[in-house]
Amino acid sequence: MKPREGVVTAKGKGALKTYWVAPHSKAGSTISGASSSSTEMEELEYPQEIHAQGLLRRERQIDWVTELLRANITEIVAKHELLKSNATCVVLPAMNLRNRTPMDEVVESIKLPEFNAKAVSADPHSVKVPDRVMNLLRQYVSIVSSVTQICLIDAFSILPNQPLSFLFIFLKIASAYKDNPFHNFEHACHVTMNVSKFLTRIAKPVDEDKGNKYTGRKLAVHLHDYTHGIHSDPVTKLSLIFAAVIHDVDHRGVSNARLSIEEPNMAARYKGKSIAEQNSFEIAFDLLMADHFDELREYIFVTPDDLFRFRQLVVNLVLATGMCHLLIKILSRR
Repeated sequence: MKPREGVVTAKGKGALKTYWVAPHSKAGSTISGASSSSTEMEELEYPQEIHAQGLLRRERQIDWVTELLRANITEIVAKHELLKSNATCVVLPAMNLRNRTPMDEVVESIKLPEFNAKAVSADPHSVKVPDRVMNLLRQYVSIVSSVTQICLIDAFSILPNQPLSFLFIFLKIASAYKDNPFHNFEHACHVTMNVSKFLTRIAKPVDEDKGNKYTGRKLAVHLHDYTHGIHSDPVTKLSLIFAAVIHDVDHRGVSNARLSIEEPNMAARYKGKSIAEQNSFEIAFDLLMADHFDELREYIFVTPDDLFRFRQLVVNLVLATGMCHLLIKILSRR
């Protein structure tokens, strides 16, 4: 046990002294000869096997998240293709967010698009996402999911010819999901799975086995009203999934109160409010806005308005997870 610097103030318990648990290797075996050598080899190989299993599990998680995002992206593309949007993959302008924090973007409500009857017949299954875009999407998820060591290796192995500006962002995101006991990428996958399930449930308010009194356009109107417009807006649905994936990026495994002590510069940057949540959003969104992902963004967000609304939704969703801040509490109760 190693004493941790300072004290932690716990609600109802006051100031507490905390400790780090420092794991150490098992004491050497007293058995000699061949059996001792075999035991030592087993002890050496076992951690490697666990590490390999962890990497395989991480790859499956990345594949699952990538596919989930792809499915939501095809809904956006199918709607744009059906409505024949006038804009055609223009280079999206940089957002003027100087001297602002994500908390400054929190609003009480966000108006969703009006119901569009023509968009009802959009077929996402007819959309084939280009391989280049799929590769970029998976790269993004891989970077966000990576603990520092893996990410540093990936930065110079799978992307050796990228410009220095992108490698700088890649190294910055190397602190993406840390290997915390709870606030890690696996936790993000659990949250994403639940959000995806909830979206599926609200999109089908009537049990199909019991019959549905709504059909065709009437059903679409009913679902639009029933879900406050979420069902008929694929950008909102993508925002919900994306926010779930990135909501704890770079989480340090401590509360905001403790984080403000351990990271005073970060606390100052975010004015001591929802520090971890604002940091998570900025790291993940900065990566998405990197030049390397221009093609990915332009494929998803045909118009600048789509991207701006996506950002507005995601920042409000991520900051809503920081329920300790008074402003968030007030807005969530209205």
